[in-house]
Amino acid sequence: MIGCIINNINIKRDKMKTKWIIVWLSVFSTLAIGEVRAQASDSASLYMSGKVCGNQVRLRWAASTPELWQTALQYGWTLERYDFDTLAMGQAARKGTAYTPSRTQIDISPFLQTDTARIAAMADTDMYAAVLGEAVYNPDIALSVGGIAASPWDKISKEMERKQIRFALANVAYDRSFAVACLGKMGYVDTAVQPGHYYLYRLYAKGLHDTATLDTALYFTRLEAGSLRPPVQEIQMEYAYMYAALEWNIRFAHQQSVGYYVERAAETKKKEERRYVRLNATPLAVLQDNNPYTMRYADSLPDEHTRYAYRVIGVDLFGEEFVVAQSRLGKSGLMPLAMAQIDSVKEDEQGKRYLHWSYPEQSAASVKAFEVYAGSQPDWEDSQNNLLAAKLPPQTRRLAVNPDRLGVSTYFYVKAIGEEGKTTLSRSYFYWKKDSIPPLPPTGLAYTIDSVGIACITWKASVDADVEGYRVFRQTDRNAEPVQVTSQTLGDTVFFDTVSLNTLQSFYYSVRALDASGNLSKPSELLAVRNLLPDKPAPAVFSRRSQVESDRVDLVWYNSQTSNVRGHALYYRCDSSSWFLLKDFPLKENAPVPETSSFSFRFPDRLYSTRYIFNIVAYGSDKERDTVSSPFYYTASHTPAFKPPTPFAVVDSDNRYIQLQWKEKTAKPLRRVFVYRRAEKDKMRLLATLDAQAAEEAYYTDFSVKMNTEYAYVIQFEYADGLWSEYSAPCTVNY
Repeated sequence: MIGCIINNINIKRDKMKTKWIIVWLSVFSTLAIGEVRAQASDSASLYMSGKVCGNQVRLRWAASTPELWQTALQYGWTLERYDFDTLAMGQAARKGTAYTPSRTQIDISPFLQTDTARIAAMADTDMYAAVLGEAVYNPDIALSVGGIAASPWDKISKEMERKQIRFALANVAYDRSFAVACLGKMGYVDTAVQPGHYYLYRLYAKGLHDTATLDTALYFTRLEAGSLRPPVQEIQMEYAYMYAALEWNIRFAHQQSVGYYVERAAETKKKEERRYVRLNATPLAVLQDNNPYTMRYADSLPDEHTRYAYRVIGVDLFGEEFVVAQSRLGKSGLMPLAMAQIDSVKEDEQGKRYLHWSYPEQSAASVKAFEVYAGSQPDWEDSQNNLLAAKLPPQTRRLAVNPDRLGVSTYFYVKAIGEEGKTTLSRSYFYWKKDSIPPLPPTGLAYTIDSVGIACITWKASVDADVEGYRVFRQTDRNAEPVQVTSQTLGDTVFFDTVSLNTLQSFYYSVRALDASGNLSKPSELLAVRNLLPDKPAPAVFSRRSQVESDRVDLVWYNSQTSNVRGHALYYRCDSSSWFLLKDFPLKENAPVPETSSFSFRFPDRLYSTRYIFNIVAYGSDKERDTVSSPFYYTASHTPAFKPPTPFAVVDSDNRYIQLQWKEKTAKPLRRVFVYRRAEKDKMRLLATLDAQAAEEAYYTDFSVKMNTEYAYVIQFEYADGLWSEYSAPCTVNY
């Protein structure tokens, strides 16, 4: 009979009471309406919605301004209902006569005339009744939440006046509880309706005298049971000991729900026999914006052995409830396993050592066995491979420890093992075996020295079994104070040191042994070490006046001044290549040796090598045998001139970005690309660093741009071999 649905019809009131009814009748013959809402077109200050619930129609309305809401609190509402009997309408159509719907006027009294005792009584079971009473009656109302800085409530309280705060709180109460909305005269339940009839409701506020701009809200429906409900989701469960964490998705239900109840039921033989218990008296609401489609709830389980199922019940604007999500059966996790406490390591009269530990008696039933570990470092990774005892009975609290398996310092751990392989580890317990007797000093010190002055000092190991290492000391005279030259304890009986090649002075070495208890032995006998090759010339040294120009390096060095020097040889190498003789500088016989010498080396243009290492060598009478290399060297860096291509920009104003593109015109592999940007007259700043993979794409998209701004972009390449290019020419673009 009826063929379309019309929503959001705007009707402007007229002084004639029947004008808007005639408008509805003129379109009614072409409408099949499940639900029609209308609102005034002038100020849109009043809204109404409704729902068919069985054999009744539930209505909810709201004022969009605090002024209209306060007027209704004082004067109330007028609700008109027009009843369209479809059977009578059909008969009138067949007879060709006009049909007039029956009209009923319902006066809704002001909320301020409501007995406050009713509000207080409802507040005992519905917190939103208390919120409504606070919004209407509290003379000093203000919103703040525990002094939390920058909270949304704190922000509202600073920006809104008191009447706006009252209005906002009242609307929260109306939306969260339909019963409170009816008590607060913002909702109504119409039970005088019949199946097969259509109903049009018209609402306006009393106390408004300007009828030309009187706000009106309309709702049209047919009495027809049933409404679409969202699909039931699955609750994601996580169980711990006597605890359950729930999480469910409300993406499909949030449009219909104003809150959610969580219910729990114990397992029964038949699923339909489960009795669900409601866990929250007040519906849960989504108050945060960061994740509006996910909700969570935590529950303390009453029993650790019973399996439970959960379901989430949504409640809509009209107080109707429906299932939103449900879970599978699950039960509490295992009781956490307690941790053992190591108390002491005691030694009896016979010299036996015993490890003692304790364990909480209330958790003793959950332990299946104990294991004991020991290590030399305060680290479980070191101790877990040194198992002293395994699968000790759960009543064990003492363990005899073999002294041979204990070092001077030992760290003990006791592991408790429970059900299903669950374990806990005690804190480490440090045991120190007292020992104040130092070891014997090392003996048999000897040395050898090579042509470049590297002395190798050796000695015989100490005879004490608990020696952990050695420390080496050096002094310039037999009576001088010894200085330790080892940065850490040596585990071997050998030590290397560098001896000057240009002196006849002797150095004196001594070695001391260190045991596991930290006792240091007396010094060994002094060993005199002297350079056995005093005829070797002293090395030459590069001067700080050496410098690198754009295409060459100017080298300056101080010549060796010893009497047996015969000349100097300059070597160089490129990257990891072999050494090459660059030039020989022989000295004339009986001629004085100049203090400094110099040489300029020009880089080959055909090479891309970025590093040259130079070494100056002073040699004696026999170059092959007596050559002495200087321990000093000079590193020169040369960057061949290369300028990257000038980038160009593509502007996308719709999506608000600038894409910078360039063409890579070099065969050398890139390591990184640096993108710089200048906005207006600011300095050029680094904008982005692209790695090798991103650099191959040869573009960069800049999303941090502002309208009506001029930008300049520059790029720079860093190659895989360490070379850096120059800066490109700037690319200027107006966005």
